[in-house]
Amino acid sequence: MWGLLRRTERSSQGHIDAAMLLKTEQVTKLFGGLTAVRGVNLSVREGEILGLIGPNGAGKTTMFNLITGFYRIDRGRIFFQDRDITRLGPADRCKQGIARTFQLVRPFQHMTLGENVAVGCVYGRVPATSRHDAEMRARAILELVGLADQFDAPAHNLTLMNRKRLELARALATQPFLLLLDEFLAGLNPSEVHVALELVRQLRASNITLILVEHIVEAVFGVSDRVIVLNVGEKIAEGSPAQVAADERVIDAYLGRGLHAHA
Repeated sequence: MWGLLRRTERSSQGHIDAAMLLKTEQVTKLFGGLTAVRGVNLSVREGEILGLIGPNGAGKTTMFNLITGFYRIDRGRIFFQDRDITRLGPADRCKQGIARTFQLVRPFQHMTLGENVAVGCVYGRVPATSRHDAEMRARAILELVGLADQFDAPAHNLTLMNRKRLELARALATQPFLLLLDEFLAGLNPSEVHVALELVRQLRASNITLILVEHIVEAVFGVSDRVIVLNVGEKIAEGSPAQVAADERVIDAYLGRGLHAHA
């Protein structure tokens, strides 16, 4: 399954030598008189993990909704694999290879885990050709996220961590090139966060490019190649985790002096 994804080459210094996968140009979103996102330029290269952080109300989830087509942008453009996808809806963007998870995990409660994931296999970038094909893919994906032994289990019996795994599996079922994880670590205890971050690293090793929205800043800095910081809908910083952690604008707007001292 993962062989369908183009591999990313990395230099010995760890820099990414890959094509641009996603680019936004001056993306702006208005809700009545409120500007939720203002002129945000964002780019992601193949094989990269990009962290997207900022205080509550900064525009992070709005950016996810704009990238995935759940919201229409008011100004600007979005490019994916050099194609202008600004006017495409969510289903068409999914078929192009963009998938996401949601902060509120809502599986089909009365379906099994296998059935939940098989649905994504039918409607994704490379749709399954039969029920058997969908079920085989679903088994492989559930194994990847650590739920192989619960293929026939009902979704309503899952712990929070396993609901997160299932949500991830449903997104992976669409065979994305780009995966957006929205608060994937929220509500997890420290040991579960560690396991979840290892899973994120496995996904990158499987040639999936990722954008992470998280409030656990130490986790974002530990796994991301680059970090972008939003504040009140505008991008205020971008760079390596070390560069962002030392940026005075980020310290003042979000990190605070205490967290900066430990970053």
